[in-house]
Amino acid sequence: MNQETLHNIIGPFMWPLWTCSFVLMALIINRARALNRSRIIDASLNKKMRDLVAKLDFAGAEAEAQKSTTLIGRAWADGLREFQAGGLSISEALGNASGIALRPLKRNLNHIATIGVIAPMIGLIGTVVGMIITFATLAETGGVDKKELASGLAFALYKTAGGLIVAIPAIVAGRIFQGKIATYAAETESAIQAVHYANVHARAQAEEVKK
Repeated sequence: MNQETLHNIIGPFMWPLWTCSFVLMALIINRARALNRSRIIDASLNKKMRDLVAKLDFAGAEAEAQKSTTLIGRAWADGLREFQAGGLSISEALGNASGIALRPLKRNLNHIATIGVIAPMIGLIGTVVGMIITFATLAETGGVDKKELASGLAFALYKTAGGLIVAIPAIVAGRIFQGKIATYAAETESAIQAVHYANVHARAQAEEVKK
């Protein structure tokens, strides 16, 4: 069996890999933009919030948060509004709002992970089919042509290589994005605790003044 015939049989396995690669590229670009730090967290806002809460100026803190263009800033505006309505501590209100805001950041990560899993499988199927066809052809001809065998196996292995070329970036990108989300969540939690302690300290001082 010549290489052209082998290509016609196992070549179609490359189409799913091409599809996976294009989809993966679109997903990576989408998540990279969505997880840009400037869209999520503003360190200067955290300081302003602490300072305003330390003065027990919750309305001012809410107004400052509403001006923010970041995801967490807008979430904190909602959290402060809920806190002022009563029923929750400031850390609970900010934590709930931040959790809801951060949740959509995980969107499409499962799709990226899925591509990382199935791409090498698709490539492996193409390789296995190519090897089966190559060995079956050699068995039918009753002899071993080393050149034809090597050519057939090399062509079949291209599919595995193609699958890995798609899978490796998917796995790496998925890990990077998960790490970014975990970092943002940890930084947000730390900022919430700082605001909470500022609130507790300010209230304690206010109570001392009353005495």
